[in-house]
Amino acid sequence: MSQIQILNLQSLSQGLPAITPAFGAAIAEAGAICLTDEAHQPGVTLKVEGEFSAT
Repeated sequence: MSQIQILNLQSLSQGLPAITPAFGAAIAEAGAICLTDEAHQPGVTLKVEGEFSAT
């Protein structure tokens, strides 16, 4: 089994090469609202599928 990765939505507010800090903050907030609306608590474990790279 692979190591558990942490997905911190707030880090999007720092921006990425194709995402401005303002847009990153907006999509982080949207993600947080969606998780709250579905009654997920902080620290919930989610299964994320697909390709990604971590630094």
